[in-house]
Amino acid sequence: MKETALLFSLLISMSFLPSAAYAQIQLLDPGIPEREYLIYTERVGEKIQQITTETRKVRMDGRLVFEVSGRSPTSESRMLIDAISMSCFFSETLEQRSDATVKRSTDIRDIKYKPKPDELVIADFNSLYFILRGFPWASGKTAKLYFLGSGGADGTAGGGSSASGAGTSFGNAAFAFELKVVGKETIMVGGRSWQCWKVEMGLSGIFGAFFRKSNFWYSVDAPCLMVKFEGMQGPPGTPLKTLELISVK
Repeated sequence: MKETALLFSLLISMSFLPSAAYAQIQLLDPGIPEREYLIYTERVGEKIQQITTETRKVRMDGRLVFEVSGRSPTSESRMLIDAISMSCFFSETLEQRSDATVKRSTDIRDIKYKPKPDELVIADFNSLYFILRGFPWASGKTAKLYFLGSGGADGTAGGGSSASGAGTSFGNAAFAFELKVVGKETIMVGGRSWQCWKVEMGLSGIFGAFFRKSNFWYSVDAPCLMVKFEGMQGPPGTPLKTLELISVK
């Protein structure tokens, strides 16, 4: 039980890491339009709410950027994602919780870590939803997630614990997350049939047995919309979170 509690505390601390992404695995814009407006239904246990996501392709400081804005009854978010590399370099969120309203902002300016060819370097899951649209789709394709701010697997870069309580090996060595493209699957979402790539994400090694894997479904056809997400939001026994696409404009 102590090991499970420790692992869960480390997973929770991940939400306090900066929101950015950089990938050694080559991500490519799948043809995301100049403007895009998506509506999702989010279900966590018995609680249901709508989430809207608006994307605009703009030019900032000489480079093309996707400006992604999200809104729900309890949160607002904004991300800036390079349209060429599909890497997130700025993020801010405002969350209304039962005990406080919390705002976080991250501006990534310098990434020293040199990723390996099979790694996807990110700092949280907020940007992961979007940047996976540019993943090099193929059945059986895998990627290891490297979390910025964890200091590297050997603990030599930024060693010790951060203010969030995350140790240097979190997310990279002792508790490594992996993605795997399971293959194509046809699902019914929002009253229509979608042919999707199914992506499975979970902890590698023996720790994977403690936590249910999360699954993403992305449309096979461009612009590779995230059609559905399903995953746990905490330790075993906590409510399952489901996101389903209900409108595209």
